[in-house]
Amino acid sequence: MKKIQLLLALLVASVCSVQGTWAQGTEDNPIVVNLLEPGSLGTEVLYHVEHVKNVKYLKVTGEMNEDDWTTLSLMDSIFVMDLGDATATVIPSQTFSSKFLNNPSLILPQGLTEIGDYSFYNSSVSDITFPFTLKKIGNNAFQGTRLNNIILPNSVNTIGKSAFANCSSLNSVQLSENLSSIGDYCFSGCRNLNQCPLPLQLSTIGQYAFYNCEKLNTRIPQSVKSIGSSAFSYCAIDSVFLPEGISFGTERDGTTNMQKTITFERCPNLVYIEFPTSFYDIPRGGLYRYCSNLQTIVFKSPTVVQGDVPSLSSLQVVKVPDFAVPSYKLDNTWYNYKIEGISTESIDYWSIYQPLTLNNSRLEGTPTVHIMSTGSLKVNGDRAMTLDKFVTDVNGANGNRAQVISNCENVSILGQYQHAFYSPAKKWSFLSLPFDVKVSDIVCQSGSKAVRYYDGVKRAQSGTGSNWKNYSADDIIPAGTGFIIQTSAETIVDFYAQDNASKQYVFSNKEFVKSLAVNNSATPANKGWNLVGNPWLCYYNIHKMNFTAPITVWNGSNYVAYSIIDDDYAIEPTQAFFVQCPDEINSISFPIDGRQLTSTIESQNAVRRKDRAQADRLLVDVELSDGEQGDKTRFVLNERASMDYETTCDASKFFSMNTNMPQIYSVYDDVEYAINERPTADGVLTLGILIPADGTYTIRAGRNQLGEIILVDKETGVEANLADGEYTFHATAGQTESRFELRFSGVVVNGIDKMASTSSDDADYFNLNGQRIVNPTKGVYIVNGKKVIIK
Repeated sequence: MKKIQLLLALLVASVCSVQGTWAQGTEDNPIVVNLLEPGSLGTEVLYHVEHVKNVKYLKVTGEMNEDDWTTLSLMDSIFVMDLGDATATVIPSQTFSSKFLNNPSLILPQGLTEIGDYSFYNSSVSDITFPFTLKKIGNNAFQGTRLNNIILPNSVNTIGKSAFANCSSLNSVQLSENLSSIGDYCFSGCRNLNQCPLPLQLSTIGQYAFYNCEKLNTRIPQSVKSIGSSAFSYCAIDSVFLPEGISFGTERDGTTNMQKTITFERCPNLVYIEFPTSFYDIPRGGLYRYCSNLQTIVFKSPTVVQGDVPSLSSLQVVKVPDFAVPSYKLDNTWYNYKIEGISTESIDYWSIYQPLTLNNSRLEGTPTVHIMSTGSLKVNGDRAMTLDKFVTDVNGANGNRAQVISNCENVSILGQYQHAFYSPAKKWSFLSLPFDVKVSDIVCQSGSKAVRYYDGVKRAQSGTGSNWKNYSADDIIPAGTGFIIQTSAETIVDFYAQDNASKQYVFSNKEFVKSLAVNNSATPANKGWNLVGNPWLCYYNIHKMNFTAPITVWNGSNYVAYSIIDDDYAIEPTQAFFVQCPDEINSISFPIDGRQLTSTIESQNAVRRKDRAQADRLLVDVELSDGEQGDKTRFVLNERASMDYETTCDASKFFSMNTNMPQIYSVYDDVEYAINERPTADGVLTLGILIPADGTYTIRAGRNQLGEIILVDKETGVEANLADGEYTFHATAGQTESRFELRFSGVVVNGIDKMASTSSDDADYFNLNGQRIVNPTKGVYIVNGKKVIIK
């Protein structure tokens, strides 16, 4: 018996020696290579086989490098590759691209952190064990493989573009619980994928991520903030519950070359889709078009959803908030569908992105309401409404701002009122808030801040210059008081209202009255200056203010003075502006009928000054420009006005903080005017200019009710009629009040064809452009219609 066993053993050894089977190993007895040093795998394997292509079962231990990965990539016939006890951190890109013949199983090294791009691209690997140390899977890493099931450890936080695309044998995927993003095309074309629960911390799903996964039915976590275009198109998903704040990616339409969004296109099993309160506009492309069995859509937006609404014959009902049902039934897009109301009592957070008007309806419960910079809220009727936290946004970058108009006295804020304001870096913003705010409760999301007030007392005592003072952290800025703020970085500044009656002002339906400081001064142009602001969180028509003196606003680059009776201007929400306190006046008030939701003046019925009501007034705006930016000053001829400064109608000049801005003003008795209302008197007005840099500038008469106005350039001797067009001149940097004057009484009209026929001794001299010259020098001139040469 022993002889027979010995013969059999010799026979087996002989066969194995010839065929190399013993050297190739078996599933139970693989080739084991303990690397003595990195890069030695090829040499070690060749101790066991004549060629690396003959390796079937392999187990590697020890530290690996790129040479070892290259050796492994040559083992096309392998069935099992166990690298679990090997040491490596990265699989280099394209290592096993288009490799393997036998659908091998792989165990990857513990300690591996990254699988490079295209590492297993289009290979026949069918089973793989990932280490708990793995963090990143590169682009196209397993695209086109024969994987059946994937279990990713929770250490994985990044999956690249097309990482598992077109894995036609893939049935189930267990993703990392810590995964925050799924790359574009990640599982696209995995037609047999039927299980892939999405992790609860997921925030981004790339475009085409699950495109054409025709057996996949999964749920979108409420943590997701962004879903790419076609991410779930051609899927088996049956119900969709979209989270708050969701956004959708776009793709270019090959036919129209325009951007479109078709995230859930052609999902035949989709019967129910629910949108959050923050969703208010269906993007171009329809989002859920060609979902032929969609029966129920739930819109929670407080405003009617608009946009590219797909036409669906299968749609049985559209469910919307109870208070929005009438709006949907009257809307041209939705009135053909069955509209049902849903209770909003369970909704504790409302995002308002568009204008919303509540008549007799109200938001149920005590929700938090966030009015975005594009939204507004108007409340009519007398039904009560209680809010928890209230948040309003201003996006100065694009000019959008939240607005509120309440015609109801029964709206109250129980929680915190937070006003969020976009602040550019290192630029002053002029603000006024509809609530009291403590300076320490003004919080920058990044960088630091400076908050200042205008010292009207110092202005009254010392005149212009150095009148801005810093607030202290404990100071409280009252509602309707103007201030300026600057931040060191571009950021969002959050203003938190004091927990007092002022936080209810935003929903007030009563006239707002702001006291003014008299600040008497020996110089009328310096008395009574106050920086106040629009007390309403909406635009305000200046014609409606109980105030008649001019106001001065900062427009971001220059100060502009506006007349209450002459200018159509709507003060922006939260905009601060300067006013002077006229004699016998100690307040400025804002009746509720001046509130409006647009910057377009809706009523021009202004409050009129009693002493000027019947006066004939002629207005001229004189503008200075460098071709890109400019400034203006105004004079008004009014025989009832005084030559001296009057706070009721004149406005002192504020010079821009922008040192590159050309400035123009009129001057009388050492006072610099932005608006100068005066009698004709001698018919001469002195102009001052501030030129920021040497160059060419123009002066023109913008709004001109007077007609012919002669601009005299004393430096060149040229006279130009601004009624005929602008005057262009060269100037050096600096400020002067001696170069220009305007003549508007007893002037000679310029123009060659209108000259009087007088003797040459008394005649006027005109240059060849038709401009009158006061002191002609050498050159060619027109005198009495004839050319005259002065040598």
